[in-house]
This record gives sequence, structure tokens and C-alpha cells, in this order.
Amino acid sequence: AIPNQIHTGEWLRTNEAVFVLQISRDTLHRRCRDGYLRAGEHFIASGPHRTSPRLWSIAAVRVAMAGWTGVLK
Repeated sequence: AIPNQIHTGEWLRTNEAVFVLQISRDTLHRRCRDGYLRAGEHFIASGPHRTSPRLWSIAAVRVAMAGWTGVLK
């Protein structure tokens, strides 16, 4: 991704994203904590607050998921 450029394509809220991606909410958030998914590239906040819902770039997350391995080292 080019810095400061938002991905085109489908952006969904967390509940919709986990359904479409067929992964759990816990997996999605764990992959963020582990650094696989990054703000601005894979997700954006829909508001200015820490608790604002996130919008997920389905295409970007799918690309990241393709590189996931079974065991984190």
C-alpha cells in the first residue's frame, strides 16, 4: 500500500468483516495485537474516539491472511 492512501474496495464493520472473512472476532483482534494487521492499511477507526468502531478493508485483510502461518514464532 502507498502511505496515506486508503484502499479501495469493501470496508466493513467488525461484525460484518468476521462473517465475510470467516474468522472469529478474537482472531481478528489478536492479529492486530501481533502486528499482522495495521491501522490505515487493514483498518481505520470510524470516529475520533478510542472506542469508535473499526472499518476493515476486506481486500487488504485477505491479502494479509494469505501469508498467515499455523504457528507464530
